[in-house]
Amino acid sequence: MALVVSDPVGSAVVASGNADAREADIVAHIYDFFLNLLGTDEEKHLQLRADFWGEEGRVSQAENDLLALTFSTEEIDEAVGAMNIDTAPGPDGWPVAFFRRFWPMFKDIFYGIINGFALAQDHDTIHAPVSVGTQKATTVVRVFANGIKTIDVSPLEAIYVQQTTQCHNVRALVDRPLAMGALRRHHCLIAAFVLAGLLLVQAEARGVTSAYRRRLEAAEDMPLDADVFAVPPGHNAPQQVHVTLGDQAGTAMTVSWVTVDEVGNSTVMYGRAMGRLDMAAEGTHTRYKYHNYTSGFIHHCTLTSLEHGTKYYYAMGFGHTVRTFWFTTPPKPGPDVPFRMGLIGDLGQTSDSNSTLTHYEATGGDAVLFMGDLSYADKHPLHDNNRWDTWGRFSERSVAYQPWIWVTGNHEVDYAPELGETTPFKPFSHRYPTPHRSSGSPEPYWYSVKLASAHIIILSSYSAFGKYTPQYKWLEAELKRVNRSETPWLIVASHSPWYNSYNFHYMEGEPMRVQFEQWAVDARVDLVFAGHVHAYERSHRVSNIKYNITDGRCKPVRDRRAPVYMTIGDGGNIEGLADSMTEPQPSYSAFREASFGHAVLDIKNRTHAYYAWYRNADGVKVDADTVWFTNRYYMPNHDDSR
Repeated sequence: MALVVSDPVGSAVVASGNADAREADIVAHIYDFFLNLLGTDEEKHLQLRADFWGEEGRVSQAENDLLALTFSTEEIDEAVGAMNIDTAPGPDGWPVAFFRRFWPMFKDIFYGIINGFALAQDHDTIHAPVSVGTQKATTVVRVFANGIKTIDVSPLEAIYVQQTTQCHNVRALVDRPLAMGALRRHHCLIAAFVLAGLLLVQAEARGVTSAYRRRLEAAEDMPLDADVFAVPPGHNAPQQVHVTLGDQAGTAMTVSWVTVDEVGNSTVMYGRAMGRLDMAAEGTHTRYKYHNYTSGFIHHCTLTSLEHGTKYYYAMGFGHTVRTFWFTTPPKPGPDVPFRMGLIGDLGQTSDSNSTLTHYEATGGDAVLFMGDLSYADKHPLHDNNRWDTWGRFSERSVAYQPWIWVTGNHEVDYAPELGETTPFKPFSHRYPTPHRSSGSPEPYWYSVKLASAHIIILSSYSAFGKYTPQYKWLEAELKRVNRSETPWLIVASHSPWYNSYNFHYMEGEPMRVQFEQWAVDARVDLVFAGHVHAYERSHRVSNIKYNITDGRCKPVRDRRAPVYMTIGDGGNIEGLADSMTEPQPSYSAFREASFGHAVLDIKNRTHAYYAWYRNADGVKVDADTVWFTNRYYMPNHDDSR
């Protein structure tokens, strides 16, 4: 059945998403409509024009205040209920099928027009919230902005009831003296959806620098007598307990802990029930000296032949003070195995660090991919390694119960020739083992693991990675070993970001990007995570494999084959936030905000993963950036980069 469009622009005939009208006519319709909606070139502002909406009915301040109120559930239901496949929200009247068929043309034309405008900076402008705190409203706004352009939706589906879309902090500009204010409030809601969608499209073109501004206080490590650093009671009680994967496939787990009074033993008893620890494994112990510090006895014990997806209880400290914990092994790798993974970087041990860890614990994550910079002990005089001990006790409440996958950062190098310390990574390598041998890596600083449907590659920004170096040769071979039919999600993590629009550490990751980006694009890597910059940023899917650098700035291009790059160096460390950004925001940057927080990647199946970055705002966990990612192996041409 043909859908007839009747709107202020003109008319076009759309049949199941196919146009009978000439494309030139469609282009003219779209162009004229947006010029009329947004204003003329001379006006140079983004607002609803009086001659488009009409001059009738200017509003009083009381009416004005009413219009700015949050919309009720009943009003939202009324507006949503009026939408179906042959209509679109708002005054344009275009059906969903029209947008699906003409989205590429629609998008290009709108970008061309919108770039000539700036948002109205009028003190009389009302910012009317349309993201009103109900999932129904955020769904509608997000669907209008993004859902209509996806090829996965049939033109005959009722796409306004999608449940997998979200939008946050959306605000529509309503010009106060115009007839928008005279419209009925539920009509204002529908019109707000339209303009919110347009503003989101503009955000896609330009990127978003969050308007949220965190209070900037001095960042200080928590005092040594803080509760989170408390030594467990009992003689020679095991402390700083943590687990990590003991092999690539997740059938082994390495348990580590420290004893300080005496060596004790390195035995771990474990089993599937708290009262039945009927299996035993024997580990080893080590210790190290760093300048004027001597570590306690550091124990490592690997439990092997574990079953996937199984909860195990384990205990150590026999002969003195026994402590008991538990962990759950990762599920068996497979293309549709779900998995929820926390993403934390540059944590440190400040009160903000504590807030980040507390918020992460509430997410129900199964493991953590940690982007490097653990304790920041090197920020204290003489690289005070007692701060490695306090960090181990602080993080125990999470790392003793689920595996953390370690990336090494610059604060793990601990290279201090002025102190006589010239062995890189000495404290880290003694304390935190990695399963590098099971993935064929000669060093513990680059390796790979498999978690459910993900193959995760860890790279070292502070080990040699030039051509023919061990890390280079290992990565070249590792990418060939990845089996996307078993683990379709290919994820890379390093400490220094390849794409970064903050002035802090700007372009420090360029050498590794130049060396490996072509491989990442060719391998269809899905996501690349990093830390180092003490802020948050997410890129579009972009590549710069032609090395087209001009004026010292990176000029990448949109590339659906390429990864999305996330910088999550905002754990809460002693150095504070990186709040200085390059301006204007580069085209590759989709969202950035200088706030402490963490992220969660929730892999659903072989094609979709839900990603959320959570801001630690005044003690409240707030999800500030969310995206549904689609897999580059199974859905290589789907544009999920907004």
